[in-house]
Amino acid sequence: CALTQLIVPGCKQLTDASLRAVAANCPNLAVLNVGGCSNITDGSLRDVAQRCAVTRLLVWDCGVTDASMTFRNLAALNVGWCKNITDAGVAAVAGADLAELMAVDCTHLTDAFLMAVAENCPNLTKLGVGGCSNLTDASIAAVARSCPRLASLHLDQ
Repeated sequence: CALTQLIVPGCKQLTDASLRAVAANCPNLAVLNVGGCSNITDGSLRDVAQRCAVTRLLVWDCGVTDASMTFRNLAALNVGWCKNITDAGVAAVAGADLAELMAVDCTHLTDAFLMAVAENCPNLTKLGVGGCSNLTDASIAAVARSCPRLASLHLDQ
């Protein structure tokens, strides 16, 4: 399979079966956007993470949890409005390649996640954390100090 991008936001009828088929047959998948696909679960995302070369992952407004955050070498991650994502989940995928991180309205995220991002993501250029009401000045300052390429910081929802 030559598929490199699967962009299907809002396809509420899409299930794990289709993602598992993509994972099994499309190892060159680099972009996965299943934002708003409420029937996608952690299991199929873990399959994609194990078998595909995804660098851009958009799972905003899905019911996924930290268990799906097993991707490596992500350049972009959007987990906005994912109510079940915590500090540990985002920290698990925060690495040197991460340039864009959108975590808008992730109410369980705290300074601990943003400190991990500051420590592990020196190439971060875009960060959106609006609505993350548990963040404080300390974590925003840490990102400002440790992410010299940061060009866009969104604190609004």
